[in-house]
Amino acid sequence: MTSLRTNGFFHLALVYLIWGSTFLGIRFAVRGEGGFPPYMLAGIRVGIASLFMFSACLLSGMSLRLTKITFLQLFITGVLLWVGGHAWVIWGAQKADSGYAALLFGATPLWAVLFEFIIHKKKLSPISILSVLLGFGGIICLSLPGLLASAANSNSPDLLTFLALSLAPASWALGSVIQADKLSEVPALVSASYQQFFAALVCGILSFVFSEQIPSPSKEAWIGLSYITLLGSVVAFYSFTRALQILPSSIVMSFAYVNPVIAVILGYFWANEQITIWTISGMALIITGVVFLLRSDNEHLANAELEHGTI
Repeated sequence: MTSLRTNGFFHLALVYLIWGSTFLGIRFAVRGEGGFPPYMLAGIRVGIASLFMFSACLLSGMSLRLTKITFLQLFITGVLLWVGGHAWVIWGAQKADSGYAALLFGATPLWAVLFEFIIHKKKLSPISILSVLLGFGGIICLSLPGLLASAANSNSPDLLTFLALSLAPASWALGSVIQADKLSEVPALVSASYQQFFAALVCGILSFVFSEQIPSPSKEAWIGLSYITLLGSVVAFYSFTRALQILPSSIVMSFAYVNPVIAVILGYFWANEQITIWTISGMALIITGVVFLLRSDNEHLANAELEHGTI
């Protein structure tokens, strides 16, 4: 049990590092005259990733057969995770800085706690509640200056952008809770393959509905697409799915606290995004929240193992 938990945290660390940096990759892929349209970009990303994953399933001898109910569950979670939770982030990234998009996505654990309470009637320890509040407080510190500036600066994220980036983590959290609850027995690679394939189909439909034009991608857009596809969709999403099968979803959702910190730092060095006292204060609260959350859940897991004699 201890080695399995260690493996889970290894996959979670990959999610932290890779998804924290993909916000910058998304910015390069969708911005400017040479950028991809948002739904087209999301569809290409998850479509290519699903082909890689399906190929890996076939080469490893995994069965791709699904029951009707599992097929439906994978479709629903795929749309929640990769259309609502991802395509809306790309849409918002047309105007928002990568750090701003990442920090709003940091509300994911708060939504996950809400959905777990509604669906599973899960009780929370005081430390877990405090960690979520600290993390959300950090998000407020990071978000407030940008929201205030939007009224005076047309280049700042507007209300529609804010709403898209705020609803995205709710969609991702709901998909993650359903994933952990209904699909824990489905192999991670098979699950990720189908989910991204279904999401690619839906993104393609949305791209057609919104009349997105075929672009002439710049070099930066191609690099951004390659990065978010190969590392963000294939490597990190497999690790995310695997972590959900090993660790409590409340721990896995902590990636949304760490990602904004990584995204803000990379945005500063690679895209000249500003770091202010609000940024530093927000990151301090986020890191504190993550530490409390992980320590609380680690103690809970250790006590459960001790009670069952698994250590």
